Amino acid sequence: MTNKLFSIILGVILLIGISSCSQAQTSQKSNTDDSQIIERAFATIQQKGNFFFIVFDEEPKVSYIDTELDAPFREDKMRVIISGQKLPIPPNVRMIGNPFKVTMIEKNGGIQIDTSIPKSDSTFTDLGTVQMKADVFVIETTETVYVPKKLGADFQKVGKAVTFTAKKLPIPPNVRMIGQPIEIVTMKSTPIKSKQLKQNLNDRTRTKIK
Repeated sequence: MTNKLFSIILGVILLIGISSCSQAQTSQKSNTDDSQIIERAFATIQQKGNFFFIVFDEEPKVSYIDTELDAPFREDKMRVIISGQKLPIPPNVRMIGNPFKVTMIEKNGGIQIDTSIPKSDSTFTDLGTVQMKADVFVIETTETVYVPKKLGADFQKVGKAVTFTAKKLPIPPNVRMIGQPIEIVTMKSTPIKSKQLKQNLNDRTRTKIK
């Protein structure tokens, strides 16, 4: 009788212990999973070679990568707000960044300004005309061809004369571009009767004829 009672008590104790361990493991797993979920976090897109990485403000030294990142967000230094999930690195696999699955992304203030470059050295003002090269709108001046990162819809007209202030952007390594990439700061239409612009256009026409 005593042995039977002892066996019952021992069985109950074992069941309680197993249940407690199971709950602790479930709780720990839940906490781990929750820590991998990111909700509306601020981040910056950084380009390295042909790859685009996500660097969260709270983890500035860690680079995450989503190989299926939408094309509109593949811009170096773009500020974004992101939701998604941190994924584990597969065993025996060496990756260029920590895997991440984006579930929501939106722009947050456009392109991040590079404060390491003095403003006086990074901006300039020029006159030119809007042209189309390789299905891309460019601005031709007397000295060079500029490729705006974004050109307003009002200025997307071939032959339109403009005065613009812009900042030169670095040319990506190992990439051949049709002109110098720039970020427009201000732009306005310029009447074709402008003496300076008219002289510029005449000079360019004579150069092409030669």
